[in-house]
Amino acid sequence: MKDDFKKHLLPTDIKLLKLLARLKKEDIHGFYSLVFESINNNKEYAVDDPTPPVEKIKALTKVMDYFVTIEEYENCAVVRNIIDKIKAKQEE
Repeated sequence: MKDDFKKHLLPTDIKLLKLLARLKKEDIHGFYSLVFESINNNKEYAVDDPTPPVEKIKALTKVMDYFVTIEEYENCAVVRNIIDKIKAKQEE
């Protein structure tokens, strides 16, 4: 599946993914903060993106769990709201 995904990436996308992977290893707070800002500024895309809902919920739960560990509950609420919207859309 990863190979299929890579076929659709532009060279700039690959560079961005490599940068994110490095950031996740070297600065976990920076990584999750960047992910949060991205989904917070693009909530509709986070809900409507064609990625399977199970995968989105799994990833968003990891983001939410991180913010629970550092007690940033406002961010948790934003992520929880997006997860709830994804679940509601599944039920339509």
